Amino acid sequence: MRIFVSSLAALALTAGFAIAESRDLVRVHLSNAVQAAGTTIPAGGRMYVNHLYEFENDGCCTFFDGGIIEFSANGGAFADANSLFEAGHNYDGTLDAGNPFGARIAYTGTSFGYLGTKFNLSARAGQTIKFRFSIGSDQFAGALGWLLDDISIYQCVASAFTDDPLFGLVTKPKVAHLDELRQRINSIRIRRGLTGFAFADALLNNTIKVKAQHINEMRAALNAAYTAAGYVVPSYRDPVLNSGATIKASHFIDLRNAVLAIEAAP
Repeated sequence: MRIFVSSLAALALTAGFAIAESRDLVRVHLSNAVQAAGTTIPAGGRMYVNHLYEFENDGCCTFFDGGIIEFSANGGAFADANSLFEAGHNYDGTLDAGNPFGARIAYTGTSFGYLGTKFNLSARAGQTIKFRFSIGSDQFAGALGWLLDDISIYQCVASAFTDDPLFGLVTKPKVAHLDELRQRINSIRIRRGLTGFAFADALLNNTIKVKAQHINEMRAALNAAYTAAGYVVPSYRDPVLNSGATIKASHFIDLRNAVLAIEAAP
């Protein structure tokens, strides 16, 4: 189970970047986006990056332009984050020696859509880390560049939920999933100085179908606990669930993540 720690939305942008997007420019150039404020890495920390790119190459084996991810620990020099790579899509190949980075491995070529990359930060627990996303381009042809999305740092912890993890297209929501979330949410509410929430269909059994009302109630009950604790309320996929809406595993996943986050919070 993942506990969200920090997004990297706060990037200090330099030439070549707009939001979290950079062009592969037609000149010898280095550009980068640096995390504006460092993140203290929790135990079991991970970082996930969802990204798409197209860099100049010869269609085969020579990669002229490319991008790299680096990190700085406790204000030190930046180093290649490839040493932290754990799963997903890694660097594609070695850049041509004429690139400003020199002949080093990087994201290069064409991704043909968004790809996910996961980094294991557990060895950096307790350190304050900044990440930097950099592009090196030569003076010849340009290309789309690098689009970064859904960058997050999170913590892996044991969750003690039934059927964990839930798989969005495989796991069918069960009454057991509903019941344990209700119990955890009411425990959180009491800890935060609120009373237990009076949920509809209080006596659950296997003949009860999980419905939009149940999800909406749990969201409202949990949001009130976040507000009482002084935290920003969570965001949920399908934020407006009308009567008759199809209930998905993702609705439970969002609630579980939000429950774990506030349980771990001061």
